[in-house]
Amino acid sequence: MPHFYFTTVAGDGTIQSQIPAEFDDTELAKLEGRRILANLASDGLPREPLDMMSVEIYDADRKPLFELRLALQEIVK
Repeated sequence: MPHFYFTTVAGDGTIQSQIPAEFDDTELAKLEGRRILANLASDGLPREPLDMMSVEIYDADRKPLFELRLALQEIVK
């Protein structure tokens, strides 16, 4: 089963890197990345100065494959 690694950047800028996991393919790894991102958001929405949170997904050689990002924009009207 392929190995994947996840690096998260929480809404407060906290970085947690190289969380290992195994999945059958990259699509399942992306689904897990979305779940991780949702869990980050459940702890609180992104705040300034970043205004975003993200999950980066790497392959077994730690080559970056995808980044999933949740950004919060304030639009003045």
